[in-house]
Amino acid sequence: MSAKIEKEVKRLEEKLWREYRTVLDIPEGVPAELRLDLLRDTYEDIREDAEFREIQEMFPGEFTTVGYCSGWCPECPIVPWCDFAREQFSPEDMAWMAEHKNYPPDFEFKL
Repeated sequence: MSAKIEKEVKRLEEKLWREYRTVLDIPEGVPAELRLDLLRDTYEDIREDAEFREIQEMFPGEFTTVGYCSGWCPECPIVPWCDFAREQFSPEDMAWMAEHKNYPPDFEFKL
């Protein structure tokens, strides 16, 4: 992780906490550049979401943890680092999903 990117990740994590008492739950190992992109997207989404801010105002002193999972693995940029995805998909399945933007044929989630 370059020092400049590391510094920006830390700055944005602190800003997200200071302004919205929110942390973004991203798996360990996600590259710094991607982590920074996800933090920027999350910050902008929250900044534009009036309902999110209203709920926070209803519960002063509380904090929010935002999980990055949308439930749609085929287009998720963090699949290679996601514990759930690694339990569900082989490396070949992950490559197939990245190429086809869909679940592999005949795929069923393991429960």
